[in-house]
Amino acid sequence: MNRLLLSLLLGILCAVSFAAGRPNIVLIFVDDLGYGDLGCYGNSQIQTPNIDRLAMEGQRWTSFYSSGSTCVPSRTGLMSGRHPARLTNQPLSTDRQALLPAMLKRQGYHTAILGKWHLAGYPKDFTTSSMHPLECGFDFHFGTPGSNDVPAPPGKKQTRDVFDKADKFSFPVPLIRGREVVEFPANQELFTKRYAEEAVEWIRTKRDAPFFLYLAHNMPHAPVFASPEFQGKSAGGRYGDVVEEIDWSVGEVMKAIHETGLDEETLVIFTSDNGPWSVFGPHGGSSGPLRGQKSTTWEGGQRVPGIFRWKSRIQPAVVEDIAANLDLYATFAALTGGNEPKDKPGYCSQNISSKLLEGKAGPRKQWLYGNSAFRSGRYKIHTVTQLPTDPVARKRRPATKHDPPLLFDLTNDLGETKDIAAHHPEIVSRLLKEKEAFAKNAADTPAIKAPGGWHWDRPVPGHTRRIDDGLALTIDAGRVWAGKNSRNRLLSKNPAAPRSSATADVELVDPRNKYAQGGMLLHADDDAFVKLVVEHIDGLFYVVVGRELGKERRVLAKIKIPQARSGLRLRLEDGVLLAEYRLQAKSPWKEAAKSEIPAHGKPWRFGIFTQDGNPKNPGTALVRNPRLVADAASRP
Repeated sequence: MNRLLLSLLLGILCAVSFAAGRPNIVLIFVDDLGYGDLGCYGNSQIQTPNIDRLAMEGQRWTSFYSSGSTCVPSRTGLMSGRHPARLTNQPLSTDRQALLPAMLKRQGYHTAILGKWHLAGYPKDFTTSSMHPLECGFDFHFGTPGSNDVPAPPGKKQTRDVFDKADKFSFPVPLIRGREVVEFPANQELFTKRYAEEAVEWIRTKRDAPFFLYLAHNMPHAPVFASPEFQGKSAGGRYGDVVEEIDWSVGEVMKAIHETGLDEETLVIFTSDNGPWSVFGPHGGSSGPLRGQKSTTWEGGQRVPGIFRWKSRIQPAVVEDIAANLDLYATFAALTGGNEPKDKPGYCSQNISSKLLEGKAGPRKQWLYGNSAFRSGRYKIHTVTQLPTDPVARKRRPATKHDPPLLFDLTNDLGETKDIAAHHPEIVSRLLKEKEAFAKNAADTPAIKAPGGWHWDRPVPGHTRRIDDGLALTIDAGRVWAGKNSRNRLLSKNPAAPRSSATADVELVDPRNKYAQGGMLLHADDDAFVKLVVEHIDGLFYVVVGRELGKERRVLAKIKIPQARSGLRLRLEDGVLLAEYRLQAKSPWKEAAKSEIPAHGKPWRFGIFTQDGNPKNPGTALVRNPRLVADAASRP
């Protein structure tokens, strides 16, 4: 009997210790709520007493950013810790176990998602999708595949007029519990109420381990709907009704946390996926003092409410430090003992727990808005600006490039009204360099040991970039080196077998002039190489494969192509070089030439290059997604 009692006491003590060390996490993530839509952020028409209390009892951040200015990029960053513009060739679906809920589940957390997922696209059958939440680390799921306006009513687009005339069943959106569709079309007036009720039930369920609750409201995404009890009540109109019901739901969640005695064991975060969709009138909110809205890189597009509350652990404060929703990954990992997927391209999450718990300075000093704007401290540049969505035609509007970039001092000009670039060219120059460094660091994947060899992958994703001195990998008698020409770094001290393999691929974008060329190169010195390029010859574009060894110079292949934007790939396999090309990113590879690699007294260097042969206009060609992979391990 005494042993049984001792065991029970030890179990209780262990459970208490476990809960005290690692918090429950409730992440309330609303859709398209603006920076100026809450009372604690200055709104005087929409009443949000529960959220305001959350802010008063915790930290209210004034420079908290979403990972993107629209739904999917923001959720991509949130769930992966990776910058959505820097995923390269590794989308989230390539490793679902690296996502946030899977990381927490490995730490013993019970995990649930209520509401909008929007990371599986819109497959014909969401319930069997490989990116269903239950495949990504969640134990429980109840919600919609994506936004409440997809798909549109038959024969219509998601325009302002359609939103104004829609009722609660107009949009054929399914409501799904796990893998079962429980209502179609879902009654959109009840979304917020249903999710709140499910959240309360989840919190009240007794557990022997901490939980992670991701409460991802569909609202207030257009078209907005509130339950009958909240309709016509807010001074903020139809949109205000919806926000006030969300505030009610926050109150219900906090009441459940308090009544179950979990106040001091639960971290609660409230934030939005991006700025408001103000162009849709009564269906959109306010950016408050900020310029811009959803789908733009002005502050109003990505600066959102960020509230953190953990009773007795987070001291009340207003925080001006910079952070983003993708920083929650590293923060949750630090609080729970989880591992960060630092080998993933684009991973740039930073742990803000020292700011939350100790009041120390936050680690983030910079932020990249898509690839069009960049903030460093108080200053921000725009290289491209975008108008918001056209609410009538429901189309994206043209973007405007800025050369030189626009420059704003956010400390003195929060609304981004006065471009000071002409007065501070040195600040513009500095921020451009910092922006390039930020983008590169976010895109880099460090060298990792892979089964059967070594892998080096330095992509430049989704945008055009000049490669001034190339990327290269050298396979020598005993070592593998990789880097930018002379600035190489050692990858492997393992012997490089003669039967080693390597692959390089790149998309060459339209060259700047007829002299520009770019592609792949396998070479030992200036007199020994095999080259695969796209060349502009006499007004026509060609894929050209050439080989030069000493005095022997010959063209292995010359293939006319319709445009310069072509994918190129060299594959070195067991001493044989295969040159391939394709005309579009998703088209199949076609063989251009095959060549044995002749013996040579010097190590072969395998790389990606660009050059411009015009002495009067030196420069470089433009490439997208340069990539090198090498297997230099000994093989039987």
